[in-house]
Amino acid sequence: MTDDTRQTWRLRIRDVRADGAPGEVLGAGFVVAEGIGMTCAHVVGGMEECWIEAPDTPGETHRCAVRTIDPEWTLLASHPSTDIALITVPRHLPLAPLGPRERPRVGGELDALGYPARYASAGDRGQRTHVHVVGADETGTLLQVDGLQGFDGQIQPGYSGGPAVDLASGRVVGMVVSSDRLSAPTPPVPPGAPSETDESGRPTADPRVRAAAAAEARRRAEARDRYERQRREYARVAADQPALLKIAWIIPLETLADRWSPLTDLLPRGITVDPEFVGAVNDLSHHAYARALGRLNALVTLYPDEPDMYYYRALAGLSGQRPGGYAAPMVEAVERLLGEALRRNATAPDAHLRSLWALVQEDYYVIRGIPVDLGNLQSLQSAADRIEPRHADEILRHVPAVECPTWQRLLRMRGYQ
Repeated sequence: MTDDTRQTWRLRIRDVRADGAPGEVLGAGFVVAEGIGMTCAHVVGGMEECWIEAPDTPGETHRCAVRTIDPEWTLLASHPSTDIALITVPRHLPLAPLGPRERPRVGGELDALGYPARYASAGDRGQRTHVHVVGADETGTLLQVDGLQGFDGQIQPGYSGGPAVDLASGRVVGMVVSSDRLSAPTPPVPPGAPSETDESGRPTADPRVRAAAAAEARRRAEARDRYERQRREYARVAADQPALLKIAWIIPLETLADRWSPLTDLLPRGITVDPEFVGAVNDLSHHAYARALGRLNALVTLYPDEPDMYYYRALAGLSGQRPGGYAAPMVEAVERLLGEALRRNATAPDAHLRSLWALVQEDYYVIRGIPVDLGNLQSLQSAADRIEPRHADEILRHVPAVECPTWQRLLRMRGYQ
């Protein structure tokens, strides 16, 4: 299966021939940072350089330096979770859309693209297959993935080092490290049996030779029987449970970041790339408040510590109306959400949380002459000077308390007045 879209951050890796030209395909890779690609150590093991190609961009072929994350890494002695290497790539190559540090959920469907032998030509863009997440290995550093029905391609040699992409978000969530497929059994080819003749070709009377020959005959018969049982079992599994023939392992971004710490700063917060959260914010921008609130309420159990879950639920709950138009229970519910957001916020910017709360207090309490803690209100109001423009626009658009000081302050700050 051929990729339908241009994804120039995907890399095909070749070895360097004796004459310096690109050689055979070794595996796959992807660009994780400006000037840095990532692949498996076993793909480039023992090499100081390799050739990379960006199959979606003809002519993008470069000879690059490589190094393993662990200088002591070996295929036999090291755990697969350390099977990581970095490639120095041209800085103009685009970056892969990295997902969050959180690992994909069990059952989540992933896309993998690799370059098996028959997809090794310069003009071929690879073979694609889809898999789903089964769960972590006993160390918690790898994820097992199984093939999905309806996809003939299997993760196999040529996929190693390639990105595993979450189908829902379109973001990279790990790197293919190995396949562990159930292979078709190999017919037994035992060594030659001991002869029952002597050097002259006449039958021997030596009982030891005869016993050895009989034992070898039994071993051959047992090997043939074992092969037939394995062949029948393989045929049964292939017919009844083909997914079992497509088991593989990926290193999730969480493990990759633990092994190579610079990756940590490149990973987005999980909530910001969750398709459901992105959809909820989009619903909000189109004033579909009930739908946005329903999606956000369903997501809060997945992201209970994300302040923006509470901020956007407060915005959606107000439904495009000013706080002063609601009764006290509704206003108190909005304040509880904002208070929870601030309580859970440790390091992220909080000016939008405080500005919205200031606007709620101004429009419901101050306008009615209901006493409030002025020191606390002034602290909330001062946050408007450092609010991010997108959040200022959200509050102006969805909370039309136009007479209130904070609303006017945000309006001026955005240059609309």
